[in-house]
Amino acid sequence: MEWGFGAVAETAELLASEIITNAVQAAGKLRSAEPSVIRIWVTCDGNSLVIRVWDASDDMPIRHEAAPDQIGGRGLMLIEALSKDWGAYRETEGKVVWTLISLPDDP
Repeated sequence: MEWGFGAVAETAELLASEIITNAVQAAGKLRSAEPSVIRIWVTCDGNSLVIRVWDASDDMPIRHEAAPDQIGGRGLMLIEALSKDWGAYRETEGKVVWTLISLPDDP
């Protein structure tokens, strides 16, 4: 990765995928004649990477305990387990879900 986050690139890709999937599903539930829109921002300060995803739904994410035989429902569990921190906040319209990924400490 350009920002020197190669060591966490796969984790960043997985977490971004989970948040984006949740945003697409949430936006798809809205009754609108307009196509669903999501926005993604990735920022870096040299020590950590933050991924933010906006969707138009006001429904805040809820972490569930997925049963072993359940097909979905593990996204927020993965985000919680693999990120340093995560959360969500409301915007005037919609919400943003974010995750923070830190570089591993140098040996």
